[in-house]
Amino acid sequence: MKIAKSLRFGIAFGFTMALAGWLGSQDAAARDPMKVEGTTSINQRVLTRPNALLFSAPEETVIDRPSTFSTFYVFDRKDAGGTEWLEVGPNVDGQTTQWIKGEDTVDWRQTIVLSFANPAGRIPVLFFEDKDKLVSLLSDETMSTRAELLAESARSGDSLAGTGVIAAEPEEAVDLTEQFYILPAFETERVFVNRRKRTIVRTASVNLDPQDARPAELGPFHVGIVFVIDTSTSMGPYIERTKQAIGRVLDGLEGGAEDDQLSFGIVGFRSSTIEVPELEYTARTFHPLKPEFDKEAFLADLASVQATTVSSHNFDEDGLSGLLEAVDQSNWDSFDGRYIIYISDAGMLVGEAAGSSSGTNPTQLGIGMRDKGIAPYALFLETRAGRAYHDEARAQLDSMLQATQFENLQVLPVPDGEVAAFGRSVDSLVTSLSTQISTMMDERAANAGTICDQDPNSIECSAASVGNAMRLAWLGRQQGTSAPDTYEAWAADFALDDPRRAALNVRVLLTRNQLNDLYVTLQAILEAADQSLDADPVVFFQKLKTILANAMRDPSQLQALDPSAGGRAANLGEFEDLGDLLGEYFTNLPYESDLASVTPSLWAELGPARRREMLETIRHKLKMYELYYGDRDQWVSLNDAASEGEKVYPMPLEMMP
Repeated sequence: MKIAKSLRFGIAFGFTMALAGWLGSQDAAARDPMKVEGTTSINQRVLTRPNALLFSAPEETVIDRPSTFSTFYVFDRKDAGGTEWLEVGPNVDGQTTQWIKGEDTVDWRQTIVLSFANPAGRIPVLFFEDKDKLVSLLSDETMSTRAELLAESARSGDSLAGTGVIAAEPEEAVDLTEQFYILPAFETERVFVNRRKRTIVRTASVNLDPQDARPAELGPFHVGIVFVIDTSTSMGPYIERTKQAIGRVLDGLEGGAEDDQLSFGIVGFRSSTIEVPELEYTARTFHPLKPEFDKEAFLADLASVQATTVSSHNFDEDGLSGLLEAVDQSNWDSFDGRYIIYISDAGMLVGEAAGSSSGTNPTQLGIGMRDKGIAPYALFLETRAGRAYHDEARAQLDSMLQATQFENLQVLPVPDGEVAAFGRSVDSLVTSLSTQISTMMDERAANAGTICDQDPNSIECSAASVGNAMRLAWLGRQQGTSAPDTYEAWAADFALDDPRRAALNVRVLLTRNQLNDLYVTLQAILEAADQSLDADPVVFFQKLKTILANAMRDPSQLQALDPSAGGRAANLGEFEDLGDLLGEYFTNLPYESDLASVTPSLWAELGPARRREMLETIRHKLKMYELYYGDRDQWVSLNDAASEGEKVYPMPLEMMP
């Protein structure tokens, strides 16, 4: 399973952790599965335990041994000889069913799963056999020291008797897109750590795509760097200085062993060509990132990058479109060190109304980079002309970099936009990143401590820290590193040496039908809001009910990802808030959404600006869902006997509405 080749990143609503369960298929069925108690639409589902068996009937013939963590719908439950038996099927239609002992399954009413964040610079996730042992560690004032020792013991094979630890996260990064694994969230609980509430989770771990044995030797480490350069009127001197820095690096590699392991790409950006057609382009790839780097072709394309002589409609430029152009390069999978160097003296236009064509915002763009393993560096030119915009521009860049979850990744300011200071920064950054080609094979490269002890704010420190994360991801891919096989363990979703930092990221597994339903629902909300945005806020809900009533008569009035599937939104009648419209499977998520709580009165209280922001968010998410739906390589089956329609997509939680 390969990572998605093209991404457009939407703006997420804020989510707050709260214990609950979620989800079941909304497919039309010849035979409906049983429903979770207290709900009318959430199907009962189970995951199989290790060594589970499928029978033709209770206490009858064994017919199959499913893989651990195979998912099944539950169609009946009965007692036979004092043992609970479940009638289960791999598909929601129930046309093919078998029987399984209840004790060989785990109820899974939510399809929330976890994935490991990059392990660089933090204590690995520890899996405990019971909750009490984990809570005891979290309440210990020496938690970080104890956790570090436990992780070392787990990895070295030393005795862990009495500690409660049964496994530790691998040292190298586990790539979900290369070797799919599942960490289902069976149960979550909030506990106090240093007087703040944090989340612990009951989970398990099984690799669904086992790899071959580790290679005897590591392959070469390839570095890809894409420059995303502001080419507006003020950028001429900086463009020329960037060209010099790249040229020096290429000259230094001439004829060296690393000559074929470094590749560059170039993207230029300006602003809206709708507002100012004379700008010629909003974002343009001058030279694409390719595994086979052609130096002469690159230098020719580099020479063609020039600042425009035409002024934009706004001081801010459409940097988000330039960054998306870079992220959408098709060859990132060919590189182990994946970097973007962003250069601008302005903030970024956000939203269609402001003139941006990107359909995203900085935070969600950072989440997309995180999923593709790309680290963005931002060289921000703090010129006097733009000093009124500096704070907002820095905040945009900070939010993007923080969302990538790379340690020590930070905005690199150039005071007063001094060309000489910019030159030193770009020289240092390009050199630091390109030299990783030779240093990554050295074990000492994994320790950035010496460099960062000298100057924790230096470019060299940041490059070493981020390079370590890239190295762990590379080693994980090279060696086929997999998640540890555990069953029903407890773990913290945060770093044990820095509770503010995520150690586990949350994903939602959606079937195609569920994604289609969500898409149709948001289409209805967007259409109703577009028709009533400037009217009395109460009109919005009236319009929405009219649109749904019309769609009940003619489903084609609402766009769907799969027109043949229709959409649940078209089948709803009365509703009190948008949570009712979204349905039980959404409102029972273990996270709360701003959108689900919108009532007519709250919609009126939000005000025009906030309502427009919510509509912009919906538009971004609709674009994302279109890409998810069409990205066939990343849809995963959780049961070998299930139909194509039962495949699921591991959507980042931030992309839920």
